Amino acid sequence: MIPNYLDKSFHVSMGISLIVFALAGVVWIFLPLALFYIITLVIFRRKHSPYKDNVVNRSEDMVYAPANARIVSVKKSVDHVIFGKNLIEIQMGIPWWSEAGLYLPVKSEVKDFQFKDGKSVFRFNSKPLADQSNISLSGISLSLETTKNQFIGIQLIKCVLGQWPELIVMPGDKGKERANIGFFPFGGTVVLFLPDNYDILTKENNEVIAGETVIAKDIQVNQ
Repeated sequence: MIPNYLDKSFHVSMGISLIVFALAGVVWIFLPLALFYIITLVIFRRKHSPYKDNVVNRSEDMVYAPANARIVSVKKSVDHVIFGKNLIEIQMGIPWWSEAGLYLPVKSEVKDFQFKDGKSVFRFNSKPLADQSNISLSGISLSLETTKNQFIGIQLIKCVLGQWPELIVMPGDKGKERANIGFFPFGGTVVLFLPDNYDILTKENNEVIAGETVIAKDIQVNQ
């Protein structure tokens, strides 16, 4: 079976239904149901691992892509009501067909988790999210503290035609960079907020791979 994010109860119910219709010889129901099951497995597929353990350039100074997405915009000197001021903002759109996993961009601890059922947006909206009213108060906001005591923010905003992310982390949880923290059904918008001491290594319209593409690097001189 394809590794996936689906609940076990879904697999059990689908399996029982397929067996019943197969034994009853109701082919006109069995075949569409089987096709639906296969398509669902593909959409909710899950990688075994987003990276190789023997990566040569592995460094805690690097920020990795938290999702499979396209870079929509990169902005500097951005203020956020939760994450602070003078930040670097990186907006990413996740297509509905991408592997839906969400991953920690750096080795860190989850310090805060907030949810506000605000305004949904199209993942590839032509207008920058910052130009839309109350967008900073929409969706799920995760505050992460790195091993260097720096704070990084992740905002997850569902698409109008999508669903809210399913996360498996809460405040106090710790994880290495590129650790899976949940998934984003049918995609959406991920906005990454970094301190201004990071050098951005990507640009608009770049395609990034979760846990593999380096988004930024900390250029702050170690004291």
